[in-house]
Amino acid sequence: MSSRRFVVLFGLMIAAIFGCNGPSNELDTKHLESATQDAYKIREIFDKAKGDYSALSPEDKAEFVRLAGDDEAAATRRWEYMKNPPPRGGIIVSQPDSKK
Repeated sequence: MSSRRFVVLFGLMIAAIFGCNGPSNELDTKHLESATQDAYKIREIFDKAKGDYSALSPEDKAEFVRLAGDDEAAATRRWEYMKNPPPRGGIIVSQPDSKK
C-alpha cells in the first residue's frame, strides 16, 4: 500500500471515529418555522401582484428582495421560477410510436 493511500485511509478513519461526536442532526424547528413564514410571505406578495413583477408596490418589492437574500437578481430569478415553474415529473420524454 502506498504511503499516500495509507495517509488518506488513516485520515478517513480518524474522521469517522471523531466525527460521530458532532452536533445532532435534529431539525432546527425555529429555522423551519421562520423559513415557512418567509415562504408564505413570498407567496402572498406574488399572489397580490398577480404574477406581474412590475406591478409590485415599492414596499412589497423591497420585502420580496429582502426575503430573496437582499439580491435583486436572485429575487427576479425566484419570481420567474414561481411564474414559470418547471414541469413536474422531470424531463418530458416522447412516447414510443403506437401506430403499428
